[in-house]
Amino acid sequence: MKNYTLILSTLLLSNAANAATVKIGVLAPVTGSISAIGLDVKRGAELAVAQRRAEFARMGITLETVLLDDQGDATTGAAQVENAMKDPLLLGVIGPTKSGVSLKVGEMLARSTNPLPFISPASTNDDLTKNKWTFFFRMTSPDGAQADTAATYIAREIKAKSVFIVSDNQTFANGIAGVLGAELKQRRISTQLGAANVGDVKAQAALVERIKAAKPDLVFYAGLYDGGGPFIRALRAAGVTTSFMGGNGLDSPEFVRLAQGDAGGTRFITGFGPVQNYVNGQNYISDFQKAYNTPPAVRSAFTYDSMNTMLNALANSYHSLRKVPTRAQLISAVQSVNSPTNRNVTGAIAFTPTGERRSSPMFVVEIDAHTLATNVIYGTRYAAPR
Repeated sequence: MKNYTLILSTLLLSNAANAATVKIGVLAPVTGSISAIGLDVKRGAELAVAQRRAEFARMGITLETVLLDDQGDATTGAAQVENAMKDPLLLGVIGPTKSGVSLKVGEMLARSTNPLPFISPASTNDDLTKNKWTFFFRMTSPDGAQADTAATYIAREIKAKSVFIVSDNQTFANGIAGVLGAELKQRRISTQLGAANVGDVKAQAALVERIKAAKPDLVFYAGLYDGGGPFIRALRAAGVTTSFMGGNGLDSPEFVRLAQGDAGGTRFITGFGPVQNYVNGQNYISDFQKAYNTPPAVRSAFTYDSMNTMLNALANSYHSLRKVPTRAQLISAVQSVNSPTNRNVTGAIAFTPTGERRSSPMFVVEIDAHTLATNVIYGTRYAAPR
């Protein structure tokens, strides 16, 4: 008995001595005007790690997440990642959500001699996959795909002849606004463009007056919900009843909270959509509800899939190398991920050489005028060029 106890103790000590810690950063705006998105990202990432911690422990790997608050600011986000990378145990990053932050982080990593993989659950700017970055990957469809879907829907279903496009002057909004304007022009739909920073009441009021005078068939808001909610309220208060539409920046319960009853009738193009619309959505909703006692917002699901993709790459690389991979080896492993639909919430996951998801979802969603519930009125998947 003593010998057995001694052997068991020796094995346990040996496993503990050989255990390796791997850290994955989670870059999100957990403070600031879009902190609701940051909380979604944080929770989705942490749920994925919690569910797989025991699996990795059996490999001798201790998983840890490192929360990095970018505050929705590009410079802050890049500085957070650059500082965190001083820790050699940090092998990858999930996030950020905003395109401007992703661009800044990517530029920083491009200068690094030891970049790490980062998977954005929500950044859509077209340029992100045109920089020949081998370390960048994203889960959602790019601006160009969303703009094409929006323009087609506006032309065929709304049959608008004139559209007033509004930006909040952020990278994300400017990207969609520019590409959508070009797509509408190809369809011979006249456009005007205006911009107002979030919180700039004077600029917002002036823009509302421009729209009121222009009398467009449709107002398209290209920014996030923190500006979109107050903007539609300002439009309606000024007597502007024009149809209101937006991009995936409005795809958040926070838009309805901020816009209140004025949100009714709004439509938006999104690469996200309601979680329950996905094949494995109900299972995810149940797991999330059990963990956090609240239903998930959709960006948490995309973050959950992003983290699981990183962890799949880590596991695959570990089994191949029989050791924890380097950052460069983990980049290669992410590039090789090919995960079928039944292993994810949002569908099959594989990437093109530029980091684009090969097949990503796309929806047109309408907010019910009476219940303010979201309803999918059109759904498809975007196939990225290979």
